[in-house]
Amino acid sequence: MRRPVRWVAIVVPLLASACESSRLVAPERVERPFGVDRLLDGLVDLDWLATPPPAGERSIQFSSYDRASEKGRGDPEAWFANGDCGVFLREEKGGPDGERPEWVMADVDGPGAVVRIWSANPSGELRFYFNGESEASYTVSFRDLCGGAKAPFVEPLCGVHSSGWNCYVPFPFANHLKLTATTHDFYYHVNVRRFAAGTAVTTFTPADLGSPSFAQFAARIDRATRPPDPAALPPTAIRAAWLVVLVSGESDDVECAGSATLRWLAAHVDAADLRAALRDLRLTIAFDGEEHPSVDAPLGDLFGTAPDFTSYATALLGVTADGTGWCRFPMPFARSLHLRVTNEGGAPATVRLTLVRETAPLNTPSPLPPLRFHAKWRQARDLKTQPRSDYVVLDADGPGRFVGGALMVRNPVKAWWGEGDEHAWVDDETFPSTFGTGSEDYFGYAWCDPHPFQAAFHSQSRCDGPANRGYTSVNRFEIGESIPFAKRLRFELEVWHWASCAVDYASMAYWYAPAGSSDRFEPMGGAAGRHATAVAPLAGRFPDAIEAERLIDRAKASGGRLQTQEMTGFGNSWSVDEQLWWTGGKPGDRLDLPLTVETAGDYAVHVQFTKAADYGIVAAALDGAPIGPEIDLYHAGVVASGDLVLGTMQLAAGAHTLSFTLRGANAAAIPAHMVGIDYVRLVR
Repeated sequence: MRRPVRWVAIVVPLLASACESSRLVAPERVERPFGVDRLLDGLVDLDWLATPPPAGERSIQFSSYDRASEKGRGDPEAWFANGDCGVFLREEKGGPDGERPEWVMADVDGPGAVVRIWSANPSGELRFYFNGESEASYTVSFRDLCGGAKAPFVEPLCGVHSSGWNCYVPFPFANHLKLTATTHDFYYHVNVRRFAAGTAVTTFTPADLGSPSFAQFAARIDRATRPPDPAALPPTAIRAAWLVVLVSGESDDVECAGSATLRWLAAHVDAADLRAALRDLRLTIAFDGEEHPSVDAPLGDLFGTAPDFTSYATALLGVTADGTGWCRFPMPFARSLHLRVTNEGGAPATVRLTLVRETAPLNTPSPLPPLRFHAKWRQARDLKTQPRSDYVVLDADGPGRFVGGALMVRNPVKAWWGEGDEHAWVDDETFPSTFGTGSEDYFGYAWCDPHPFQAAFHSQSRCDGPANRGYTSVNRFEIGESIPFAKRLRFELEVWHWASCAVDYASMAYWYAPAGSSDRFEPMGGAAGRHATAVAPLAGRFPDAIEAERLIDRAKASGGRLQTQEMTGFGNSWSVDEQLWWTGGKPGDRLDLPLTVETAGDYAVHVQFTKAADYGIVAAALDGAPIGPEIDLYHAGVVASGDLVLGTMQLAAGAHTLSFTLRGANAAAIPAHMVGIDYVRLVR
């Protein structure tokens, strides 16, 4: 159903001039060289993203990925290899005497710029060799560079975000760069933007760190994450807002004729079931009369977080505290824009939309027609984690520029879901020019850290927990390190989970491509199939199981330490993925677990233990009476014992004590005498 647009507020009444204008770009001008200032400007002033990539421009990622993967997809064990730490291009000797060991992280011809550095565990120093220098002209502590605590390497350009160390300070070079490290025990990414041959580049010097751009950058990013102030809009800008109630099957259309750039898009939704409505409402945007929309996504996912409107802010996308999603990717169009919101669900929803468009030409020197903004969504439900596979985020034809993505994962267990690497295949590559070290590494954090964070160019807006169970929503926007492509780009993430289970993936891809370009997104499907599936509450392996780790506050050990241990890293054989872990005990020490019997009777005593190479031998007793033979907990690997029956005893109603006494260790065991108890069952 077509509804009239209700223009609630037009700040500057320039609709006529918008329709009369036919140019999208500014008159050609002389470009300034790419130096630190210009590269920093490009992280905030985003118009250049719509510029068709010049022939020869590339994005290259150097990383510590396991080189076994170079055997290719034909060898799945090698392709999904996970030894991603401490892998370098080579080791060489440097220094005045030629004896100083250095490990080469990146070695690349220019003109270009290092535009992103990430690590999970930075150490030592980084040495930058520019343009064939025999000795590094810039040396910096790796932790200082990425830690966000030492000026000028501070937020929002640098910082530790959920255990990931990040640096977005650009290091341009005219002819060549070699980047080395003085240690070799860390994970790393080094993203390099390589310009087309002949591009003027001003090589980095330490004096650039005193540039005014550094002092201004934080304030500019802060302004970018706030709604546009009507009083501060330029005279060529138009703001419009309207409210519409959409019942099932209805749509609301916005038409704009003329030449302009959509600078700001915001949406607020009210509905009885907001989570469902955010997937029921479908937003499409078609530019210049194209039959197939360039933007096509559930309204909620478009704004980079799902399945709910979780509050967060980056420099590109965000959701305000009152639940308004916003986007500031520039969306230029030459003749028309057609935006449609359709309610494909069964319940009514109220939508408030706000748009700001600007009729001034794009802030880019290119005389070529600008690329169109694209944003599309896909999902995989009940995706099996075994055997491992690759999940495609984007497969599109060029020329174009990939500028980031968002991922939502429904994980039914606490085990880590994101060990998989990212791959970007550009044009005719036989091996991806981007090959990462883990999904959380791509999104700029590390060590499967479940703590939410928000930063200028990436975020983890939610991680339900406990651990990595439930819904996780992450995103990253590749601005300085955008990936240009001439023919085709395929971007994917490995599905590499520590447990064997089924997960849901849903993703957004954001990219720029010319009018009429194609992609390989399948039809979105009906609204019901898009709804987020609830994550079942944690349940024990048996309804009558007494989780041993939940007895810690009342349990007593005569020696050693009692703690709860997360077991998801060892598989999914443990009830609620945890155990009571007794460490530091010695032969003769005893552990007492309090139990309660509701009804008197004969009971079989069941226990599930953990077995491992450093576990001991225990003898069990119930209320001081031995029950069952000694239990040897030795195993070469970490495994669950299964449900063992220790014996049967007559028990009165009331309190009882189940005890385990350390007797020693298997001759093949490491003599640490550890004990792991998953649960106890009293089966009448």
